[in-house]
Amino acid sequence: MKKLSIILIILMVSISCASNKTAKTSDERKANLYYTQGTQNLLDAQYTNALKNLLESYKYRPNDTKTLNNLGMAYYFKKSIGNAKNYIKKSLEVDPKNSDARMNLANIYMEQGNFTAAEAEYKTISQDLLFPSQFKTYHNLAKLEQKRKNVPMVKRYLAKSIEANENYCPAYFDLATIEMEEGQFAKAEKNFKQASMGLCFKKPEPRFLRAKALVQMNQYFEATQILEEMTETFAMTKWEQIARRGIDKIKKAHNKKVLNTLEAKNTKETILSPDF
Repeated sequence: MKKLSIILIILMVSISCASNKTAKTSDERKANLYYTQGTQNLLDAQYTNALKNLLESYKYRPNDTKTLNNLGMAYYFKKSIGNAKNYIKKSLEVDPKNSDARMNLANIYMEQGNFTAAEAEYKTISQDLLFPSQFKTYHNLAKLEQKRKNVPMVKRYLAKSIEANENYCPAYFDLATIEMEEGQFAKAEKNFKQASMGLCFKKPEPRFLRAKALVQMNQYFEATQILEEMTETFAMTKWEQIARRGIDKIKKAHNKKVLNTLEAKNTKETILSPDF
């Protein structure tokens, strides 16, 4: 009888463990389901649904760093910044190495004008040797220094961003914009060209500003080619009309240059590039 009692107790314990395991598996399955749907809602900019689904996931899995981070971002897009920061901070408490969450927190700090806190978080991320998006860290540090009007540091961080990812077009664009303002038109033209490739291929601004840089160097033919391509690529948008106006101004400037060249010996008139 004693042996039978032991067997029964063991059997009851086994059944209890199996029951707990089944319940845990069921909760985990629900947590994953709500997390996946909520994350997709975030990507689709359906922020109310994202918040709803991620709260459900959080109910079943309250200590998951990814759930907490995404829940924080759902609150952020719903303009509830206090809740956003609280959940992202909880995400970092669970996993201090979650650099994606730390980046979100740093971005919120920068948006709020708390540059010191933002910089501290970015600097922490920059020490994460396994973080695959360090180019974004440097780009955000460049944005921070831009707000401080520290142009040398902006350029330094943009260079580091490009070094970390030579295909990261936003960094090329920001660097080219600074070079354009400084009158370094050859460098600006080169970097605007890089800024119009890859993920930025469909963006009109880098192409248009590249054409402007070429005009500043009196390379009218090359600038016109770019603008003509824009009239096709961005047909039926405002950029088609902007490009066409640019072409007209280049033609007028070129004609004026030819005319004034014939009269240059007498007039010595300075030929100005068109400002479009």
